Amino acid sequence: MKTIKFGIKKDLKYGFRETCFGIVVKNDKLMIVKKDGQISLIGGGIGQNETHEQCIRREFLEESGYAISNIQEVVCVDYFWLADNKWPLESLANIYIVQIDQLSKIKPLEENHTIEYIDLLKAEELLPLPYHKKAINYYINNYKK
Repeated sequence: MKTIKFGIKKDLKYGFRETCFGIVVKNDKLMIVKKDGQISLIGGGIGQNETHEQCIRREFLEESGYAISNIQEVVCVDYFWLADNKWPLESLANIYIVQIDQLSKIKPLEENHTIEYIDLLKAEELLPLPYHKKAINYYINNYKK
């Protein structure tokens, strides 16, 4: 998978977090998850001894209630930043195109998560996390037909 590096790595001690996120697009609308007023791509941290595929499948069930029928690699975004403007963090976000199984829908396993669709071409400006913005920009420029 291609890796995009951005952010300025300063002479600081960085924490590290590896994650997986899925892109689901239907009729030029991007599926996102909303929790406590914040929106995000669906996904999250990789558990101990968990593969990328296991992570994305688990996160989709937890946050959306959907099982996944197909996964395709898109890009890995390696981002150095100050999380909450305080903590030096390297975020390694693995991004996938995901097809969901419409017939598998259950109630999300995590509370207070709702699924919404936003305009794909506005997603880059609406998503708060810089590495999500970079991933959507890459997707639009390389995968959107």
